[in-house]
Amino acid sequence: MTSLPPARQTANSALLAPYQDLRQALLGFLRRHVSDAGVAEDLLHEVFVKALAAHAKGTQPGHVSGWLYAIARNAVKSPNARPSVSS
Repeated sequence: MTSLPPARQTANSALLAPYQDLRQALLGFLRRHVSDAGVAEDLLHEVFVKALAAHAKGTQPGHVSGWLYAIARNAVKSPNARPSVSS
């Protein structure tokens, strides 16, 4: 198994606890905004991929949960989610 470079390990470690703590709540938030459970799961994945990428570039949010909800809100508004957005 290949190990991650130290910068990636740090980014992954920094977001592991918020992922574990907020995964269900963020998924619930996304499910309230999209009609398809699969789309909500995909958006949740997108939220954490974007968070990991931003963190790896040096983004240090003061309030991680608020930051993740902002990413989730933007994901719901994205054109990829729009066909499944509930009215």
